[in-house]
Amino acid sequence: MASALAEIPTGLVGDVAAGRGSLLDAAEQRFGSQVDYVATDVDRAVVRFLRRERAHWTTGRCDILNPASRRASSCFRNVAFDAVLLNPPFSYRGGQSRSITFGGREYRSSPAAAFVSAAISLLHCDGQLVALLPANSLLSQRDEALWLAIGRTAHVEVLDQYRRNVFPGAFARTTLVRITRRNLTNSPDQDGSASAVARLPQRGCVCVEILRGRVPMHLLKRWSAGQQAPLLHTTHLRSGNILHSSQSAELRLATQGPFVALPRVGKPLAEKVAIYRQSEQLVLSDCVYALRTRDGGRLDQLHQSLLSRFGDFSRYYSGSCAPYLTVKRLGEALAKMGWNPLAVDASSPLLQTCQCSDRNRSSKRADLGFPSFYGGDSIAL
Repeated sequence: MASALAEIPTGLVGDVAAGRGSLLDAAEQRFGSQVDYVATDVDRAVVRFLRRERAHWTTGRCDILNPASRRASSCFRNVAFDAVLLNPPFSYRGGQSRSITFGGREYRSSPAAAFVSAAISLLHCDGQLVALLPANSLLSQRDEALWLAIGRTAHVEVLDQYRRNVFPGAFARTTLVRITRRNLTNSPDQDGSASAVARLPQRGCVCVEILRGRVPMHLLKRWSAGQQAPLLHTTHLRSGNILHSSQSAELRLATQGPFVALPRVGKPLAEKVAIYRQSEQLVLSDCVYALRTRDGGRLDQLHQSLLSRFGDFSRYYSGSCAPYLTVKRLGEALAKMGWNPLAVDASSPLLQTCQCSDRNRSSKRADLGFPSFYGGDSIAL
């Protein structure tokens, strides 16, 4: 992690969840005595250890998530850091959600994101934070508002992603990020300097309906009465095709084709993105998305958009355990490809009116027009 920092000729490097000091040890091996080191931790025994074994560091006890503790700590008084290294706790005593103030506003977030925001506040302009985080933190709805606030005052880079058990005691998938504190006037999408995907031609309707399946597989028997329609689950998506299903559910829950189907949950695989060309209705499990184009002639183009950019698209899936894709993130991916995404309920009739006139407005809104229940658990029926 220390190697991910830019060169620091002189200054201050810190760790606000220092533990036994391994991250600062690595920083010291790289920068030596040209910089000073500050280590804090909430654990009294850890602080005693650091004061004994790293006497040349500035060390102190501080709960970085507690504003009063931060203000009382002499380690943070009248200083600004050139860099902070951080491997925050992925869980925290007192619950999984923490209250944190950032940029004058209060947010509820995961412990990891709260640690990040607290550490950023210690940096001077152009200061760097390198942190190892749970893979789902950058994409989770719980942390979304806080990360949006962070993005307004800092540049966030994903340096690497790691599978489970790469680090001792860390079962979750993890992501290494570097955050540079500064005021950004242009994002890559705004200035076009780092656009990951080419945009579609603007002629014709590019509206795409996003329909998230809503039938949990473990409750399938609940909808076994009445007129039935075939069920579409991720197991039916194979080698770019949609396999026949022997399972079914109530017709009232079905979605009319044609559409492009793809998994909501699981390892993203290009072979599981398939076109359903029939008009026959299918019931979508809650592990599947259907994408419908108002202009039927665009269906193959939509399918090709996903496949040709699948490396970029797959990064929108995230999660500490099973990777998953929220409706919001799916909408963002489609918008970057040049489509106009619109979230609608599963079993809704096909959109009859083109919404492309609202395209710029909807693609820039924080919620993309999606109902709040999308991206969470299965919709109550």
